[in-house]
Amino acid sequence: MTSSPPEAGAQPLTDLTAGSRGGVRAERYENQVDWETDADAILFWIPRDMRTMPGMTRNVEFGLDVGTGRAVLGLPADCPGPERNRYLAYVARRHGAPVCKTLDDTVTRALAQVTADMAFCRDSGGRNVLAEAEQEFTDHVIQ
Repeated sequence: MTSSPPEAGAQPLTDLTAGSRGGVRAERYENQVDWETDADAILFWIPRDMRTMPGMTRNVEFGLDVGTGRAVLGLPADCPGPERNRYLAYVARRHGAPVCKTLDDTVTRALAQVTADMAFCRDSGGRNVLAEAEQEFTDHVIQ
């Protein structure tokens, strides 16, 4: 997990990754791709700026994940190159993936998807896993 200190007045950020714990990256791309694509929700926030953050790899990743029913796409209308995101928005809508215009809405939609998938999760011993997952999420809050 890579993070920057929040701006003044910003809300806490919770990183919900399926693998990369404690900021330790996978040794091999194969391992990283596996945990990224095995998540209950896959959030894409693409503030397309061709000078500082072109996000070309995200195009490929989104294309692979859009048909899974787990992709949530965030495309800010005020990004420097919104015309470069029109194709992604079209593909998302064609596959029924949600398209959001703010980071808050994108995160909220992805969290709703995760909690909906987990609401009735039980392990093999019948234990409800939702409370444990909520605690794990709380443990990863960045202030």
